[in-house]
Formats: sequence, structure tokens, C-alpha cells
Amino acid sequence: MTNKANGAPIIGATITARSGGVVRATGTTVAPYGVYEIASDLPAGTYSVLCQAADYQDFGRVGIVVTAGQTTYVNFPLQPK
Repeated sequence: MTNKANGAPIIGATITARSGGVVRATGTTVAPYGVYEIASDLPAGTYSVLCQAADYQDFGRVGIVVTAGQTTYVNFPLQPK
């Protein structure tokens, strides 16, 4: 998670992965680079992923494909409100 305006990491943002309208996993960003991790047991499939943080506009991505046994990287450049 980064601040779109200046590239600074955003600590404490919440990440939610949904599939079929159901929340499948959540996570929170951590220091020092705004890196996040959600459940390592997230089933393979296609997800909508939403990032939310105080004082920032929500940012979502649709069609994120998760493959079993692999790491999926998704960046969220959040715009300050």
C-alpha cells in the first residue's frame, strides 16, 4: 500500500478479498514498506480485492487470480481524501 501522491507506505490499511460476494480473507498492512499478507490458505480462484485506510479513498481491483502454492502481488496506490 502506498500513498499515490508521494509513494509513502500506508501502515494499517485493511485488505479484503471477496469471491462470489462472500468475504474469503482479510489482512492489514504492516511496517515498514506497506506490505500486506492475507490468509495463506486462501483457495485458488478469482477475487475482488478492496483496500481501505483512514483518510484515503477506497481502492479496489477486480479479477485478481490466485493460484495455489504461488504468491500473488497486488499494489494499491491510495489517493488521499
